[in-house]
Amino acid sequence: MRRLFIVGLSFLMTGLSGVCTGTDLAKGGKTEYAIVQGANATDAEKFASRELREFLQKMTGAQFATMLETDKSLPGKAIYVGWTDFARRNIDPAKLGKEDWIIKTEGDNLILTGGRPRGTFYAVYEYLEQELGCRWLDEFTEIVPSKPELKLETMDIKGHPFFWGRMIYTENEFHFNQELCDLFDARNKDTKSPSGLYGFGSILYGSPDGGNAVFYSYSKDWPADHPEYLAMNDKGERVKSTNGAGPGQICLTNPEVRKLVLEKLRSYIVADRETAAKAGSPAPLIYCIAVNDNPLTCQCPTCKAFNKQEGSDSGTLVDFINYLADGVRTEYPDVLIGTLAYIKTLVTPKTVRPRDNVIIRLAQLNIEWGGALTRSEAEQYPDMFRPMTSKINRPCAETLENWAKISKHIGFWDYWITYDFNGADRFVTPYANISCIVSDIGLLSRNHVETVFVECEKPDTSSFFALKRWLGLKLMQNPQQSSDALVKTFMSGYYGPAAEKMSEYLAYMENRIAQVPETKKLSGLLEQDRPYLDLDFFVTSEKLLDEAENLCGADKAALLHVRRERIPVDSGLLGMWKYLLKRLPAGKTMPFDRDVVIKRYETLCLEQIDTFVAKERQESDKKKVEGQLIKFKNLPLTTGKQELEKPPVLKVVKLKENIDGDLSKVDWSQATLIEKWKDLSTGGELPERKVTGRLAHDDRFLYVQLVEETDTSKLKPELSVGDNWELFFAAKSSKAPYNQLAINLKGEHADYTWQETPADGGKPDAWENAVVAKSEADGKVWKVSLAFPLA
Repeated sequence: MRRLFIVGLSFLMTGLSGVCTGTDLAKGGKTEYAIVQGANATDAEKFASRELREFLQKMTGAQFATMLETDKSLPGKAIYVGWTDFARRNIDPAKLGKEDWIIKTEGDNLILTGGRPRGTFYAVYEYLEQELGCRWLDEFTEIVPSKPELKLETMDIKGHPFFWGRMIYTENEFHFNQELCDLFDARNKDTKSPSGLYGFGSILYGSPDGGNAVFYSYSKDWPADHPEYLAMNDKGERVKSTNGAGPGQICLTNPEVRKLVLEKLRSYIVADRETAAKAGSPAPLIYCIAVNDNPLTCQCPTCKAFNKQEGSDSGTLVDFINYLADGVRTEYPDVLIGTLAYIKTLVTPKTVRPRDNVIIRLAQLNIEWGGALTRSEAEQYPDMFRPMTSKINRPCAETLENWAKISKHIGFWDYWITYDFNGADRFVTPYANISCIVSDIGLLSRNHVETVFVECEKPDTSSFFALKRWLGLKLMQNPQQSSDALVKTFMSGYYGPAAEKMSEYLAYMENRIAQVPETKKLSGLLEQDRPYLDLDFFVTSEKLLDEAENLCGADKAALLHVRRERIPVDSGLLGMWKYLLKRLPAGKTMPFDRDVVIKRYETLCLEQIDTFVAKERQESDKKKVEGQLIKFKNLPLTTGKQELEKPPVLKVVKLKENIDGDLSKVDWSQATLIEKWKDLSTGGELPERKVTGRLAHDDRFLYVQLVEETDTSKLKPELSVGDNWELFFAAKSSKAPYNQLAINLKGEHADYTWQETPADGGKPDAWENAVVAKSEADGKVWKVSLAFPLA
């Protein structure tokens, strides 16, 4: 079921409007005005006119007619929208930028116009939002003030968004109605929409993709008899990529590689321009040619020497991108060649400088992704819970500033959520990074960043998700706005009678996070190690949310929004239960009823799904909730210490003879059988998996066989992003050093030795002892056989 909540509020705007002309736009449910379009209005200008008519009617009750400027019966008073002849008397819209907007009164008339394709579109929304107080806070929540008497005031305002690329990627479009999501983005000036109806928002990036993992698209059809085109790893092997995650890259100094990529780039530009001309849309501006999503950089002698001289693996990348930029500059002077400063290429090169038609986009992953890096490399990964200007994140801010000094064009790829990586975030916990977003967008604006792309794709795992997204889009339009005023506007419109209490809860959470000393990066820690998530935090948070719920009264929309914020709190409380128990003072008991919290968590999750999620997605979302409930219900009521320190003990059969790792000679029928697999993190059995295992040894090798009954045709064989077995070997559970091996359906495997845990900034080395591995699949069963040197 879809619900649209309309809340009547008034906003006092200052510094934008002049003296009242004494002319009524509407009064008593009537108007003398019409909305007038130009004879050649674009789809976006027509849509903007419809939006203006709809919201003026909602505010005033008056019916505003929409007319063409060529109509001979035009009234004496009008709102002229778009490229009209009336606007051209004082304004030449053709000279305006693509997103420039103008709001101007001429006598008793109002002009809303701007550049194409989006300027007029934005002029209408600026007028509705800044002048009249309309707001669109999420896909379902709009604020429409009641203005039965609306006067036209003298105005002469112009502007454009600060960043010309503004995108926040979420998973809402996969859960909600797509049209609602697109409309929310358009109204809040996110530039991702591909629709001409909304002004062709997504014209920034050309084929094949505007993200990372583009090397694969350029190299997937290269001839197999030229391995020198591919990047070399530290073992001297040329590594081919099977998808955008790799595992390979391309050799950036190879002259033939450069020619092949330039040729393909030109073909993409030509094809995109033909497509744009047919659609009547602008041609793409940026062609992003970025690394595959893995940390490999080419270790061939030429690349290695070049990067050593430059002091960074970004040296070969920037030199490679400059070659491409030089190759298209003359023919396509309006095109920018983009790339990512990412993982191994974050540090600026010593001498190579990006060309003026290159845009460098920094992508500094959060610290929870920094496990495979050295400590110095991990410094480039910020703590998402603290602003970039904080002491612990200062190296990250300096990296941004260094790129800004040497680049004419710079973009930023940000991350406003935490990820389930290296064991972190096995369950959702409450956190807020609102103040960080405000500070970081200010930092970007001061370093002439032009485009901002944000990953925020997990709305169900984030506290204050709607505020974070709306506030971010507002600040991307104008970083100089008062963030306090914006937050107050949002809280009032979104939480209604509970706005003050929810503001208190947000302030409490951010203060608790800010009080943690900057000795470790919080977002890289396991939940139970984040100091602010103690029992006092949960007691206070639950109390504040109780009070907020009680304040909502009959306001169902506000109640749903408040109850949405309980989900991460209840999830964190349940997931942390055994750790909170362990820290209780002697003689104290938990102040919560665990069964009550579990039931409330289920009720609230299902309530949100039933209310907001598209019907075709509800079943799959409810299954995810069911899976999490199974985990919570199976959590041990003890501290979990015994389960972690005493894993199952098996007596492994010794073979009758030494077979030196020859898997064909293992008599698996005599090996030790493993039938039950226990999930030590929850204390429960692993569900819905038909898995058996066998173990044997001959004093020199450990032999392991894993068998799973499954439809192997549905498994993805990619090593890095597909279906794999991963095995870990250590002298003591959860302690380094330990060995790790991953193997996929095709028998490809990667093996590492960790001297430190990833959370400590450890970097893996190659496993020195050769592992014998064999993978077999017959459609119904996947069998993996392995031989590990016991040394």
